[in-house]
Amino acid sequence: MKAVVFAMVTLLVGSASAAESVYVTTELTRNGETVDSFSGLIVSGVKRPHRNIELRKFRDSGSQNKVKLADLELGTTSSITPVITGAGIELSYDVNYVRLMQMDTARMGNLVIDQPRTEGFKHSSSVLLFDGEKKQYRSIEDGVEYVYTLSATKR
Repeated sequence: MKAVVFAMVTLLVGSASAAESVYVTTELTRNGETVDSFSGLIVSGVKRPHRNIELRKFRDSGSQNKVKLADLELGTTSSITPVITGAGIELSYDVNYVRLMQMDTARMGNLVIDQPRTEGFKHSSSVLLFDGEKKQYRSIEDGVEYVYTLSATKR
């Protein structure tokens, strides 16, 4: 019985170590200032989510002329899936960054509600990188520059 258990454990450990992994780093900058970054070891073919958010309460209009508190998600939500191929490392990713610009208020009858104004960066794609290569995506809109940088290294 011990021999069977030992054989199963050896097989499982061997299978786990045979899985190829990729060390992935990402960085998002806004006008040269880092607003989010991520780094981690991800098993090839496995989707890895990343959330770096802050919930901000605001007064929203509800039903029956009542104000309700709602949550506004500020920050970054993203996911990345590396796949090791014969040609390199394919990264499929999406990133969504939301920043609060201003919190206006408005009157609706006797109610006062908040009207958050946000801006941000949203990008989704797949890219093939060589081992250790970096790739940058730039977006310039209304004088604001976002740069999203990805890199991947086989481990």
